[in-house]
Amino acid sequence: MRMFSAQECRAAMGFPADYKLPTQHRLAVHMLGNAVCPPAARDVILALKEAA
Repeated sequence: MRMFSAQECRAAMGFPADYKLPTQHRLAVHMLGNAVCPPAARDVILALKEAA
């Protein structure tokens, strides 16, 4: 078993490949773990706009 790389975490969360992350692996994975993936954020924003 192995841990995901920061690049694999970024892709799994739906962030674009050119999204800048810290160079230190631990910080990058920590930031991604606390993030809201862009597709989910987009869906929430669109639902709020439709409800308004």
